[in-house]
Amino acid sequence: MVELNPAVFLAEIGERVARIFERYADGDDVALGERLRLEGFIQAGLVLNIVAVDQVLEVLDLAHQRIFDKPFGAVFPPYSELDCVIAIPSKTQRAPVYPSTKD
Repeated sequence: MVELNPAVFLAEIGERVARIFERYADGDDVALGERLRLEGFIQAGLVLNIVAVDQVLEVLDLAHQRIFDKPFGAVFPPYSELDCVIAIPSKTQRAPVYPSTKD
């Protein structure tokens, strides 16, 4: 059986969210799939009791503070137990789709 290490899991969340926030800070778009994969990764960690909500929110706060000089919780609505999902904000100026025709 594989032992799941919360510290490694949280570090991975921190790296992934930092990449997203850095792209936002640079004014770049972030693919919807990348954000949704991160949200799913976080949700899996919560469901499997690898990490707790407070731990994840702390990682998001630290990454957001480092990149934007504001904690994540000061800019985005707090996590709601009713939502059961920690949402990563998205910012896309262009439609994240590919044309279906040659036109």
